[in-house]
Amino acid sequence: MFRFLIFGSIVFLTFTSCETQLSSYSSGNTKLDNSVSVHAVDSIVLPYRKAMTAQMAEVIGYTDSALFSYAPESPLSNFVADVIFETGFEYAKSNSICTDSNDIFCLLNFGGIRTSLNQGEITRGEIYELMPFDNSIVIVEITSDSLDGILDYLYRMNGQPLSNFSARLSASSNGFSLGPNGKSNSEFVYVITSDYLAGGGDKMTFLQNPSQRWDTGILIRECLISYIQEKKKIPYYPIENRIVIN
Repeated sequence: MFRFLIFGSIVFLTFTSCETQLSSYSSGNTKLDNSVSVHAVDSIVLPYRKAMTAQMAEVIGYTDSALFSYAPESPLSNFVADVIFETGFEYAKSNSICTDSNDIFCLLNFGGIRTSLNQGEITRGEIYELMPFDNSIVIVEITSDSLDGILDYLYRMNGQPLSNFSARLSASSNGFSLGPNGKSNSEFVYVITSDYLAGGGDKMTFLQNPSQRWDTGILIRECLISYIQEKKKIPYYPIENRIVIN
């Protein structure tokens, strides 16, 4: 059906692009030979397919060790969160949103990381498999009191990817460390996240009604690709006890 739709669109565009107007016409049903339509469509699609295949096969970097994603903390989730934090914080500073690293952190979700990265060369296509969605980086401003809801959420979800933030969680009490000094003294804190999560996705309702919100327009996937292209080699990402659950 898809091939016939394309063929029909080509015929339609051919006639509609002509300046000559038909004063009369006759119609009838003509049986199309499937092999002819397949050939016509393939001849159009093939150059684009070859270009896309070559682009996805492009090697953009390297990693000495495989990176996997798992809860409550993993090397791959730490890598992704750190890259997004770095990009989001630079955007926040450049746009006078937040300049203090003690008041801002990154929160993502494991559901957004769809596969692992194998040891060795990293291709552009592998990052598309890792991040197949067109999610972009968003910064939201929330009250510091809202952190209690985030800690409860992290405990219930058995962790999520974090950067510039660590949490000690249990059924009876929760604690956290934010930024180099360990805690923000500001009335507001800033969360770097995705547009999906900022809209309440993955049950993150505490991000839905922020004091302020900034949409950077930066795709998370392209952010990771740019980082790997610049660094050439992904450093080793150990477990750092960003989330400890008792």
